[in-house]
Amino acid sequence: MKQTTRLLRVPGEAIRRNELTVAKAKQFAAYLRGSGNFATVGGFRRIQDPLAEVVPLVVTVQRPQHPAHDIRRVEPVAVVFYEDDNRAPEVLCLRPDSRQFRTST
Repeated sequence: MKQTTRLLRVPGEAIRRNELTVAKAKQFAAYLRGSGNFATVGGFRRIQDPLAEVVPLVVTVQRPQHPAHDIRRVEPVAVVFYEDDNRAPEVLCLRPDSRQFRTST
């Protein structure tokens, strides 16, 4: 029997794709919509202080044969885009046993 992993809760209030107001969150959601099968998007969220929008997705990952870290073939993540756009988006791993990291652009 397959064991299911409980995911971390994505912060913020639920919103629809058409309610996204942060420009980069809207652009990212639009890009992912036409990107093919490598990511499934859903469950958008808005955080109020500071204003940010969260784009949760499930990514199909290309992995090496012997990964240095525990990276699964399918990984749930969330990307946080801040309205003031004065920092890089944050990428949050939603598996409770994963290592958290941030990206820079």
